Amino acid sequence: MRKLISFVKVLGLKALLLFLVAVAAVMAVYLGYSAEFQQAAASPTPRPLQNTGFVSTPSEAPFASPSVEPIAQAEERVIKLKLPAAASEGGVLAELTVVARPAAVAGSPRNWIPVPDPANPIVNNDTQVSLSVAAEYARAFADGNASAFDLFYSLTAPSVAVGGRSAGAAAAIAGLALLEGKLRNDTLITGALEPDGRITRVGRILDKARAVKEAGYLLFLVPVGESIDSVSRTMQNQSCTTEYVGGTPFTSCRTQSVTVIESVNVSEETGVQLIEVANVSQAYEIMRVDLQ
Repeated sequence: MRKLISFVKVLGLKALLLFLVAVAAVMAVYLGYSAEFQQAAASPTPRPLQNTGFVSTPSEAPFASPSVEPIAQAEERVIKLKLPAAASEGGVLAELTVVARPAAVAGSPRNWIPVPDPANPIVNNDTQVSLSVAAEYARAFADGNASAFDLFYSLTAPSVAVGGRSAGAAAAIAGLALLEGKLRNDTLITGALEPDGRITRVGRILDKARAVKEAGYLLFLVPVGESIDSVSRTMQNQSCTTEYVGGTPFTSCRTQSVTVIESVNVSEETGVQLIEVANVSQAYEIMRVDLQ
């Protein structure tokens, strides 16, 4: 019995000690958080935040804001120009539209080339490059503040796709007129454009001239050497032979188709006046309308 009472006393003492240790641990935790809170409240600098994946936006941009003045004075401009083109069925007229809008970023104008959409044909890579070269040429040589505008190019044509470089010269002239002037309405042009402004050969001038004439235009500008075009003609050659049988003549004839290539004067062939031009500057002087 005495041993049992002694064991209970020892057990009670151990329980009491464990209880006191637990109380001390709770007080230490409480005092630690309390001290941390007070230190944070007294500190003028907040604790660094953990990385959440977001980047704060500075209140001031790191670059100068675009100048409002030139954009406020600029206005949207639009020009449309027919493009003589060659299709499988002959010559057709596509249409180039160039829109100049106030630049989104002043001093950093951009050129927008068309991409496929339901309303426009697919523009092949060579045509896109040609339009880009034309836009840069127009910016380089236009009078006035060409850097105030973004240029938007679009094409419509009676075809699914548009390819080739023949729109280059027309696109450069349209860009120049859009930025500084106006074009006469009785003249069209075809020709590839080189970066230095030279207009080079494109081919199928006769087909294009027929489309120009049919649409009622009076003057057609073409690259040097292309007012004379080659045309294939099919001719029927007939040969006959006569034989006598018993004194009676019998004649038999044979017809053979022969295709020949001829050089023709396109102006005489179509009735539209052609002028050969070597570069954009020369063509623009013919097509522009002086606004002064």
